[in-house]
Amino acid sequence: MLLDQILDDIPVEYRDRYEALHARAGVELDALRPQLDDYLVTLGQVAAVARGMDFSVAERLANALLNLIDAMTAGDERQRRAVHAAVIYFVQEDDDEEITGVLGFDDDVQVVNAVARAIGRPDLIVALPRTEG
Repeated sequence: MLLDQILDDIPVEYRDRYEALHARAGVELDALRPQLDDYLVTLGQVAAVARGMDFSVAERLANALLNLIDAMTAGDERQRRAVHAAVIYFVQEDDDEEITGVLGFDDDVQVVNAVARAIGRPDLIVALPRTEG
């Protein structure tokens, strides 16, 4: 099952949230484009004042998600639901620490990459940001 494949590929600490979003996810994806665009604008504003936020990762994630939406015009319902949940996972952060903290967008990258692999689009995988240390 596609959901099981995705959950197996997501680190355990992120699974419950993705699974809950997946359970509520729809299959209509075009309506998500404005949400992605708006969120990216908001992140750009935050990045202008927040030290340590890697906006380039957010841009790559949004681009990958937009490409996944485009790829799903011929996708089945399970695939569209998986992409829908990944978009919502990205645009609905639990708190500010999720985007400005040390881990930043790492959880989003893990989720988007798991979905991309599961639906056969490894070309849309986003590289995890490197941490210095």
